Amino acid sequence: MRNRIYPLIHQVLEKPSHEKIKPVILAILTIAALALTYISLRAGIEVVFTHFFYVPIILAAYWYRLRGAGYAVVLSVFYLFADYLMTDANTLSFVASIGRVVMFISIAIVIAILSDMIIRQKQAILEKNTQLWESNRVLEEKEKQLRFNLQKLADSERNLFSSREQLRLILESSAEGIFGIDRQGCITFINPAGSQILGYKKPLDLIGREANGLVHNSNPDGSLRDLKDHCFFKTLQTGTMQLCDHDLFRHPDGTPFPVAFCSAPIIRDGMVDGAVISFEDITDRLYLMDQLKTSLTEKESLLKEIHHRVKNNLQIVISLLNMQSRYITDAKLLDVIQESQSRVRMMASVHERLYRSSDLSHIDMEDYIRFLTTSLFRFYGLPQSQVSISVNIKSVVLDINNAIPVGLICNELISNSLKYAFPDGRQGKIAVMAESHPGGDIILTVGDTGIGMPEGMDWKNADSLGLKLVNLFTDQLDGQISMRQDGGTIWEIIIPRAK
Repeated sequence: MRNRIYPLIHQVLEKPSHEKIKPVILAILTIAALALTYISLRAGIEVVFTHFFYVPIILAAYWYRLRGAGYAVVLSVFYLFADYLMTDANTLSFVASIGRVVMFISIAIVIAILSDMIIRQKQAILEKNTQLWESNRVLEEKEKQLRFNLQKLADSERNLFSSREQLRLILESSAEGIFGIDRQGCITFINPAGSQILGYKKPLDLIGREANGLVHNSNPDGSLRDLKDHCFFKTLQTGTMQLCDHDLFRHPDGTPFPVAFCSAPIIRDGMVDGAVISFEDITDRLYLMDQLKTSLTEKESLLKEIHHRVKNNLQIVISLLNMQSRYITDAKLLDVIQESQSRVRMMASVHERLYRSSDLSHIDMEDYIRFLTTSLFRFYGLPQSQVSISVNIKSVVLDINNAIPVGLICNELISNSLKYAFPDGRQGKIAVMAESHPGGDIILTVGDTGIGMPEGMDWKNADSLGLKLVNLFTDQLDGQISMRQDGGTIWEIIIPRAK
């Protein structure tokens, strides 16, 4: 029973939500106390029922503190007034009533003081609880942050360990030698491949040694050098990467061997703290390069000999045609033989230039065309006072596959101009121009100021062998050809870039 009543009383006395009920309770208890007092005084009973005043007085003093004590004073005055009216006025009885009133007020004051002390203590406890709760909350947050930081630290340690393990595996599995040096030039680490290339059994044999002890004191050309000027130390001084495709390191017995290496700086806090050097032994590479150079020289010599022999064979053909022409009396047949000689001579000139050139796959177009025009002028015997020729070709080279077709095209077009464009001593000019476009195509233009092509002539389907050859070799080059008459005849051929 008490387990049910005490919580109810605590709710009534303590909960702020019951503030409106407290005056009602006091009013009910006050009315009840006054009624019982009135009844007891009318009945002549003075002791028992006056004790009911203690309940509202105690509650008022507890709830309202000093104001509750004022309530006790007012209630005591009512009690004295009722006692004076309802009982016979005698000194002893009135003194007893005054004693009760004093007791009422004293108890109210004591309860009010105790209530005030309790509330102050509760407030202090509440403030400390609030501070404690805030401290706990801060501690919880710090604990969470600490756990988070610890987790991050653990993750970072795992990542760091994983990175170190990966770096170790990379260094150990690399076929290239890799070692690091500090700012004083001493070796701080080296991988197994590096120690093996340098001729040491274990990487630990090199840790702490000066890196200049690995470098041979002479250059690859045999000249002595100051090791302080070596690329390792340039990296430490300048903080820049240094590349070297041929240098000399040395084995423990002092034997030099060729290496290629790269030296990269280690930067910490904006300062050069060391360098990492990766290197490889290029002894086998240099040997293979020497073999390739020897083989290439042999092949170049062989290819030049082939061009020389082809040129000689074509010269023999020219000589045979020249000998045959001596026994020919037919003028037309003689012209055919001489034109064939001109064509073979042009092809022979290509092989002669390739034989004499350092580049066996390309020839200079300007030199080639100037030789061709000079040979044709000499062949047809036209004086330069009658017909002049200009060649304007700058920085154009011909692939070996295009040189002969382009030469034959120019041979036929220039020959036609020399044969037909300037009859009866007519004077004029022949111009040959070529330029290379950014895409690689070559624009070849051959023109003259002669009498031009016959009216209505279908030059694409002409019976002339020369024009047939021009169209044939243009198709062979996958080129495009066009012709226009503008104070003479102008041919334009677009030669695509060699594939």
